[in-house]
Amino acid sequence: MMETKCIIVDDEPIARSILKDYISRDERLQLTGSFKSAAEALLHIHNQPTDLIFLDIKMPGISGIEFLKSLKTPPIIIFTTAFREYATDGFDLNAIDYLVKPFSSDRFLQAINKVAEALKHSSKEVETERKDFATSIFVKDGTKLIQIGIDDILYVEALREYIKIVTRTKKYLVHQSMKSVEEKLPSHNFIRIHKSYIAAINKIHSIEGNMIVIGEHMLPISRQLKEEIIDRITKNRTI
Repeated sequence: MMETKCIIVDDEPIARSILKDYISRDERLQLTGSFKSAAEALLHIHNQPTDLIFLDIKMPGISGIEFLKSLKTPPIIIFTTAFREYATDGFDLNAIDYLVKPFSSDRFLQAINKVAEALKHSSKEVETERKDFATSIFVKDGTKLIQIGIDDILYVEALREYIKIVTRTKKYLVHQSMKSVEEKLPSHNFIRIHKSYIAAINKIHSIEGNMIVIGEHMLPISRQLKEEIIDRITKNRTI
């Protein structure tokens, strides 16, 4: 599990000490800096990757809110404040949570759980984006890794413990599950049409009854999912 790199920005020594203690108890967190002013923290952020900032709102000089507004791409923010009335200011700036001093370790944990959930969703979005813009996949064939262009794939067929990847020019028999291959293919151009078939949407020539035609190949459509599959394939493209 990747540790979340975090820093503390707070002018109160006691507040920094308490946060350091709480952070040290959570294996998901890695404290990379503790600063008494926004100016000190700014240099660190420009030079070190930072996922999370525990940021005091009211500080001499540059306030926490002014500091946050100065960041072009701010990390996740948890505001800390001794003044409950400032909490709404934090949410207006999309802070994930705010901690009103003094706060308990349980309240701290609630905030960190929110951070963990946000990072998990962010990671999934990045992975989906990476997958959707991929141009090829690698499949294992014996001791070799073979690169297959995604645009060359016509369909994938499950064959018990193997899958068959059919391209324009060749067929590959691979010892993998349908699920693992489906996860690697861009979702905007591939669709599961049957428990044993994944089809490339842009290679479909026609739909005839309960069959999809791709070149010379006739692939069955799941009866239970037929309407949903046809809607997905023909969405905004039927005249």
